[in-house]
Amino acid sequence: MGAGKRCCLGRGHYEHAPLLPTATVVARSVFCTPVLTMTRLAAASKRQPGVPLPDGMAASFSHTFCGTSCERVTRELLQRIGKAAAVHARDARALVRTGVRETFAFVAEHPAKGQLMMIEAMSVRSQLGRLYVKQFGAFVELVLSLTRSFLPPDTATEAELTVMARGVIGAIIHLCQGWIATDFKQPIDELVAGTVRIFAGVGRELGIPDWMDPAHP
Repeated sequence: MGAGKRCCLGRGHYEHAPLLPTATVVARSVFCTPVLTMTRLAAASKRQPGVPLPDGMAASFSHTFCGTSCERVTRELLQRIGKAAAVHARDARALVRTGVRETFAFVAEHPAKGQLMMIEAMSVRSQLGRLYVKQFGAFVELVLSLTRSFLPPDTATEAELTVMARGVIGAIIHLCQGWIATDFKQPIDELVAGTVRIFAGVGRELGIPDWMDPAHP
């Protein structure tokens, strides 16, 4: 995110700050618990606010508050994609391009939410890790639900389609992780164009008519 991005400290208080470690970004993000909760946790552990929590307490904090937050952020992004893509229900190319752009735009507009969803949820074990698997599945199901109406008969098995959907979602997550880690230096248009080409390859392999013209990747 870099020094130029704004981070929320509780409700209504902002400062410029870089990306923060897991326990800190969770405490300071607008979509997680307010600073008051962090202060109470710090008091309970007899530590001053801002001092890192013990591993066990930090993990408990992440699981409790990030779990709910990760679900909320994922739902927010899925609703945004669904709303934007709805007008392209009969155009596979436009639908994919819109969904991909909305995903990258969401991460760029909400860096802390993007970090929670694309990075933090993958970096801790147990409860939050299982939640990530659940949220990943929600994105896969979205891709499958949007793809099925375009498929010719007997194109691929459901298992094959699921693997392909997991592959393209995994690619998007990996690209988002790298984009966040490099302070969003790569232009969003390049990310969208490259990702659409990944979908184009899958679409042509599946025989989806909208993707069969190689002149329009």
